[in-house]
Amino acid sequence: MEPAAVGLTCKDALEVFSQNQTLALQRRVAELEARLARYEPVHKVVRFETEQDFRDMLDRVYDLFFKWLRSSVGVRADSPTDAMYDKDALHDICKELVVMWTGKTELGEHVAWLCCERVEKCMAMRTLFESQTQVAYDAEEVRDCIFGDVLAFINDYCYRIGASNFSEMDLTPPQLWDYNFADESE
Repeated sequence: MEPAAVGLTCKDALEVFSQNQTLALQRRVAELEARLARYEPVHKVVRFETEQDFRDMLDRVYDLFFKWLRSSVGVRADSPTDAMYDKDALHDICKELVVMWTGKTELGEHVAWLCCERVEKCMAMRTLFESQTQVAYDAEEVRDCIFGDVLAFINDYCYRIGASNFSEMDLTPPQLWDYNFADESE
């Protein structure tokens, strides 16, 4: 190999390593900021003045996430055990949902990474279940799984750390059950 080619290869490797380290550091900073927010005394949060304000926010969250799922999540026809979704887009939509829920951008970044990890684990468990039972999920079931898991996690996490003064579990909103991921033409 020519010395110039080795130099270029080393430079490329260093660039990739640097990018990976930067991403790892960004995740770590977001994690530490969220941990700090969790352990610092939290003053009483009054994110929503009334229960109706909270319900209105939930409606907007459900609508936004539902539209994203309908347009962005599916299964591969050649391999129905593989869910198709853009992980970066999932991170972005989860961050947006958390900011809507809490009004805190920094927290949104951290919780979005946690949501992405949860979805990855959910999809891995689903794939394992499918391989053992030979029963494949369809796109509607995949969307339903992601919808329920992400929203329940955001609700629980934000309420538990004091970033929201209402919890979805206290309300049991009927609109949650109104969502149907089936094709609207059916």
